[in-house]
Parts: sequence; C-alpha cells; structure tokens
Amino acid sequence: MIGLTSTTLRKYSLEEVADISHKAGAEMIEWGSDFHVKTVSDAEKAKKLCDEREIVVNSYGTYYKIGCGDLEQWKKICEISAAMGAKYIRTWLGEKGSDATGEKLYSAIVEQTLRMADEAEKYSLVICNECHPNTYNDTTESTLRYLRDVNRENVKTYYQSWYHDEPGDREKLFSTFPYVQDVHVSFSELDKFQLLHKKDKQYIDKILSWLKQLGFNNSIMIEFTKGGNAENLIKDIERLKQIWKTV
Repeated sequence: MIGLTSTTLRKYSLEEVADISHKAGAEMIEWGSDFHVKTVSDAEKAKKLCDEREIVVNSYGTYYKIGCGDLEQWKKICEISAAMGAKYIRTWLGEKGSDATGEKLYSAIVEQTLRMADEAEKYSLVICNECHPNTYNDTTESTLRYLRDVNRENVKTYYQSWYHDEPGDREKLFSTFPYVQDVHVSFSELDKFQLLHKKDKQYIDKILSWLKQLGFNNSIMIEFTKGGNAENLIKDIERLKQIWKTV
C-alpha cells in the first residue's frame, strides 16, 4: 500500500487529513501521536473517518523511546492503537546512537522491548522501530544485533534513507529486509539532504527498485512533504505511485 504519515500534515485537522488523503488516492495512513491522535476518542474518530473513505489505518506513529519510556504509557499507546484498528506502532529505539549505548543500557532496551512485546501481543500489535539518528538502530550491525537478541515475531523495523550513501543504504536494506515492515520516503527530504552532496534525483527510484526486487509488499509512506501542504502531498503520492509502477 502507498500512503502517508499524518505528521506531514500537522497544520490540518483530523477531518482535513482524511479528506486530503482520500483526494490524493492514499491507500493507508499512519496517524501521528504528536498532533492528530492523542486519546482513544481521537483514535475512534480517525478510524471512522478512514473507514468512510476506505483508507486503511496502518499504524500509530509515536515518539515512545524504548528503554526510556514508562510502561504504563505504553499500555495506553496499545489501547489507542487498537481503538483505531492499527496493526503497527512506530517507536524510537532509545535516545542515544549505538556508539554511545553501553551494555547496561542496551540490556535495559532489550528487556523493556520484551515487556512491551508481551503487552502489544495482547492487542495483536507489532512494534516497529524507526531508523533515526541518535537511536540505537543507527547502523546495520546494531539494528541486526537488537532484532536478533529480541527475537520476537511482533518486533520489526522501518526502513528509511538520508539519501546520500547509496552503497550503505542498499546494504542496510538487503541485510535487514526480513525484519522490514514499512518504509518512509520523502521527496522534500531528498532535496534537503542532497544540498551538500552530488544531486541524484533518481535516489528514491533506486530504493523502490530494491524493494521491488526483494518482493516488498507492505506499506510505503510519504513521511514529509514540502511545506506540509496538501497540494504537495497529493503530488508526492501521485509521483510515488508512478515510480512504483515503473521501477
């Protein structure tokens, strides 16, 4: 499925995001916890809006930091996710890069993940860690170590790029692919991160071609769109669909 994170449309209401997504032909939405879905009531409203427009609620995009977060807060996140019919919860893997994460903290991250996975399993939910700087899964090696140590069916990873290290991006995707649940892409981030690098406008095309080569059949989401504007989001969804058809 091709869709978006609601985070890119922060200045729009729940209803407006649903309408814009429908107009764009989005097949799914990852509702963010920062602006749009903060309570069970919000979740129920988001589910109703998506059901009416035949859009899948794919995931709940949170900023919960594993190893640092409160487990009572995690239980609430699971309840909200279940209320809107999400299958996946986006999380962050700690708040330090792998080089700055000692063994004691790493053990705490793994231990908390296992407890979170037990809770998520009650709701048939899957934990998916976003790939982000200053989190433990900032390298291929650290990502694989964590996933293998946790070894739970309901703990996966996202895949995303900073658009300037093609060999590294390819190596990470092919190495972690068995664990990759969803993918974030952004044409506006592509432009931003290539300002100081050689321009390669086909970078996202290459990522999508690797995904197709690997037989990827989950969700690809526009994470950010230029200016957070509806018009740009509609263009980005159309562009993403066209590239996916042709790679």
